[in-house]
Amino acid sequence: MEVDGSSVSLPEEIIFDVLSWLPVKSLIRFRCVSKGWRLLISDPAFIATHKSRAAPLLVGSFVVPHDPTNTRNLGEAPELRVMDMDGNVLRVFKDVAGTVLSPSRLDLVCVDEGRQGAHVIDPTTGQVLTVGRYVDDPMADFLDVLGGPPFYRFGRATPSGEYKVVRLLGTHMWLDLIGHVCEVVTLGGSTGLSWRTRQNSPIRFCLCDGCTVAINGVIYFMPYGAHAQQGLWNRVGRFDLESEVWKAMIDGPPELRRPKPGQRLLAIGELKSTLTMVETIQSPYTSAYIWLLVDSERSMWVKGYTVQSVNMLYRVKPLEVLRDGRLLLLKTFETNGVSLQLYDFNTGTCTNLMDMPMEFKGGITLYTGNLLSSDRGYLLLRIKGRCSAISLRRKKQFTAA
Repeated sequence: MEVDGSSVSLPEEIIFDVLSWLPVKSLIRFRCVSKGWRLLISDPAFIATHKSRAAPLLVGSFVVPHDPTNTRNLGEAPELRVMDMDGNVLRVFKDVAGTVLSPSRLDLVCVDEGRQGAHVIDPTTGQVLTVGRYVDDPMADFLDVLGGPPFYRFGRATPSGEYKVVRLLGTHMWLDLIGHVCEVVTLGGSTGLSWRTRQNSPIRFCLCDGCTVAINGVIYFMPYGAHAQQGLWNRVGRFDLESEVWKAMIDGPPELRRPKPGQRLLAIGELKSTLTMVETIQSPYTSAYIWLLVDSERSMWVKGYTVQSVNMLYRVKPLEVLRDGRLLLLKTFETNGVSLQLYDFNTGTCTNLMDMPMEFKGGITLYTGNLLSSDRGYLLLRIKGRCSAISLRRKKQFTAA
């Protein structure tokens, strides 16, 4: 900036403060302004300040027409997109073979690809960890063939902070009485990268993204068919990632265990590090009731939020409570697609942020990492040793904003 032919520089603290309020999409571009700005925007103190002020980032799963360069899919091609709340796409990951996201709210993202394993992705660097089909127990391999494909869930143990992938095998209906074979692998563990067989799950669990969630080192699961059984089976299984033990199951809210007229859908999720159970009443004037778990040992819940809609909904998925108290929701309508909205409890009104495109496949989770640091590869590069089950590589099809 020049005044009367002389250059004027703003104080660094003012530049810091102004930039910290800008959206991620702008900051990614502003890193190219100068070396000084790149260093500032990549500084941990700036990243922490920006994260405390910025709106959450989202990762969604999509399916697009076949890309000839993607040799893993001959039909429609799945991809992941990192987005802000305005719908701006910040990152795209094309080389994936599935659209099932493990709901985990971490700085890494896991894609469940069934028989092809799972991908753990660092959205900042584009690096991916492939967890393959290695089975220690021959019985588990037998169940993989006859009992259906495995499914993978991902989380971070507490208090150790270790990232772990849980694989459950045996998903066919006739396996209800024996549950799933359960295996665990630690990413970056000092004891190697082999799968560890743990106790079978107590019952058979559902595979859909609305029936599992990882919160504070515990992965929660709803029983198979619970969301379609009028709430009569609304118990929640839980696997502790630190001890790698199945804990006692949690009973859902008593009110949701009683039959009600009309159609309704149950799902679990997370708000502010708390397990939620969401009941969506599917009627012309839809109500969604969001229950919060306050005591896991005694199965105590409180009804935290009620969302009303004049349009008939199939499902309401709460994603986050913003600093101003508004609730970020993903609404799936019976006839009009899917929308990302903000719900204001004071006025009872919704603000539409974006209508999800037709290629959106329903998988969505919050991303708690940052896209600003220039050196984040340590999250996956710190993994030691080699194993036939796991390989680390750079994403071949990774695009940035």
